[in-house]
Amino acid sequence: MGLDNLPDNSPQTVLGRLDSQTVVSATGGRRQRWWTTPVSLWALVGLVFIAFQIWVYARWIADGGLHSITTGTDHVSAARATLIVGWQVLMVIALVIVTTLVIRDCRRHHTITAVAALYAGSFATAWQDPLFNYRELVMVQSHYAVNLFTWGPYIPGWHGPHPEQQVEAMISGGGLAYFVLIIWIWIPLTAITFAARRYPHLGRIRLYLCGVAAGTLGDYILEWIWLPTGSYASPAAIPVLTFPAGEWYQVPLTFGLIISITLSAPLAVMIHTMRQNGEFSALHGSTMFPDKTRTWMRLLAGTGVINIACLAFMIATNLLTYFGGPIPSSMPSHLWPVPN
Repeated sequence: MGLDNLPDNSPQTVLGRLDSQTVVSATGGRRQRWWTTPVSLWALVGLVFIAFQIWVYARWIADGGLHSITTGTDHVSAARATLIVGWQVLMVIALVIVTTLVIRDCRRHHTITAVAALYAGSFATAWQDPLFNYRELVMVQSHYAVNLFTWGPYIPGWHGPHPEQQVEAMISGGGLAYFVLIIWIWIPLTAITFAARRYPHLGRIRLYLCGVAAGTLGDYILEWIWLPTGSYASPAAIPVLTFPAGEWYQVPLTFGLIISITLSAPLAVMIHTMRQNGEFSALHGSTMFPDKTRTWMRLLAGTGVINIACLAFMIATNLLTYFGGPIPSSMPSHLWPVPN
């Protein structure tokens, strides 16, 4: 059982509160200062990410970025419009369901769980969405969906093409849609849990590889459900690793593999390990803090962890743009109104 699950009067918890600046190990008597604990260090990382995105958003808003772009929407068919609007409604319903499940889990465990910390942190990764197009067009989002002008130009070094036509679809592609990261984590976590039960002697590396395989397959299936709605498209994919290559609805096979390697599988392994050992490694030391402070420390730490994982995914994705193909000639104007 991890320290987070101990009652307030347990010996370990009492020892951990003997000094406001140190924690005492129940086994070795070793003192550890609170600011050197994993939860404190990861919370600092999370705080830095939050401060940075506030700075980006503030500059974007001050420069008049809070407006939508509707260029290219004149030729959206009734069927396509219904799909885009319907998908946004489904995303809101999914958001409510997932949030309810996460809250119930927290109430059952009487704490901010690791999943909840990562889930809350996923909303603080939405600032990274323009990083897809840091140098080339990796993802374009529908101008017909609820959208805002991209804040990409306000991220240092960002130099994506035609920023005046880039948008953030706040429900169907970016913004609130980043809650789906927790679903991308649940998929490999389910596979890892099953594999560990069936083959108890599997080590972390093999479990990780199992998670990568499941995450890649799961992403490919979900992309085929999401992408045909017309909410977004992936124009700068590597032709030989894309199906069907050259069509606006092409699905890059590399996308699912990269997000599984950098984000979903490693976090799933960490959650699985927590279930065995009692605590998520990045949240160790949170029992040193009073209840209210502990809640914020865990939330900030989760924000730091998932932002680092998401940033790794964005960097890897951008590296592949050096091998990407041209924008498909069939790209609908509501996704990208700039002529090829």
